[in-house]
Amino acid sequence: MTGKPAANVYVDGFNLYRQKVEHHPDAKWLDLYALAQALIPTHRIKRVRYFTALVRPAQGTGPRAPIRQQTYIRALLTNACVSVHEGQFRNDKRAMPAIPISFDESGEIVKVKVRKTEERVRT
Repeated sequence: MTGKPAANVYVDGFNLYRQKVEHHPDAKWLDLYALAQALIPTHRIKRVRYFTALVRPAQGTGPRAPIRQQTYIRALLTNACVSVHEGQFRNDKRAMPAIPISFDESGEIVKVKVRKTEERVRT
């Protein structure tokens, strides 16, 4: 045991994929535990908790996306310090401010209809 302080790491799988992996295909098999160790070398990584929702082919990810995701999850779970927490995608229609921000005649912010996709952990 080292004298380093301990750290638990929490990873949002949806945002990790959208911000990094989608644009850098070489990161698709990212070792989250090794990444945590590299990012926080001053700490002893106790646990990495990976939160994700299972993808469906209908989401425009391709017919093999669910198979690739399940394979990645199985690979993550080969490290006893990594746990996977499955949620589900929530896809809502919402009114959000238009960008650039503008105002209508009554002084209200102009909004547009959008489809907002979020991950929700099952409780």
